[in-house]
Amino acid sequence: MPTFTEVLRRLYHDLVVRRSTVRVVPAESSPRLEYPPVFIIGVYRSGTTLLRYILDSHPHIACPPESDFLGGLAALLEHEPYRLGLARMGFDEAHVLARLREFSLYFFANYAASQQKPRWADKSPSYVDYLNFILQLFPEAQFVMLYRHGFDVAHSYTRGGTFMRDTLAEYCRPGEDLRLGAVRYWQDKVRRMQRFQAAEPARCFSLRYEDLCAEPEGWLRPLFAFLDEPWDARVLEFYRFPHDKGLEDGRVAATRGFSISQGHYHDWPEELRRACLAVAADTLQALGYEV
Repeated sequence: MPTFTEVLRRLYHDLVVRRSTVRVVPAESSPRLEYPPVFIIGVYRSGTTLLRYILDSHPHIACPPESDFLGGLAALLEHEPYRLGLARMGFDEAHVLARLREFSLYFFANYAASQQKPRWADKSPSYVDYLNFILQLFPEAQFVMLYRHGFDVAHSYTRGGTFMRDTLAEYCRPGEDLRLGAVRYWQDKVRRMQRFQAAEPARCFSLRYEDLCAEPEGWLRPLFAFLDEPWDARVLEFYRFPHDKGLEDGRVAATRGFSISQGHYHDWPEELRRACLAVAADTLQALGYEV
């Protein structure tokens, strides 16, 4: 058992000596952006690729395929061992954020420059889990929140209930229809979007996939006004422009206009529809869908 003197020595070391070795290095000023970055936020299979093509068709905006790497950077602040390790080296949160911002901007700014455009956007559905981090990283950012009926999302995401994705595992229960788990997944992500939008209403523009397809110009004009970009009718002919392809593009790459894919859940078994409504009715109603 340590003596009283040894305990005092350890306490002194912990509170005085060790602490004095950590000197927080001040963060250098972060690069300023001429234009706010734009983030398209939506659950997988909500029409985010269609909206990416539209923004990418604007002469001022370059929107690449899903970048996905910001989630990895978030771990440096959100994973305690990483954060504490950097703090012990003398780098506080502000310094880490400044360097992460600089690192991220290198890739996004160079992509926009390669397209000879002054502004960049991003659409990565995985970023619905990192909205607060993205706002820390880019406090000037604007967010386009894209919603789609949760049952159509579930139908598309599970290929009509025949395909299991890793992202659904925690939302599914043994023996039940995969589409029910997909509806739980959709609701969880949509609620995250709604909470963020409620906290940052001035930074968010809300849009439903069905409305976009039914009345594209009527919704895109106010969207580009929100982004403080001049209206350019060429965005309505997004299919005439070349777009870099990612794994997420699929059928959208062959689209030649605005066509709505909806109502597939009407063919679901009645019992499945009732079970899904029990999960998501409130969220659907909050988004303006009839239930």
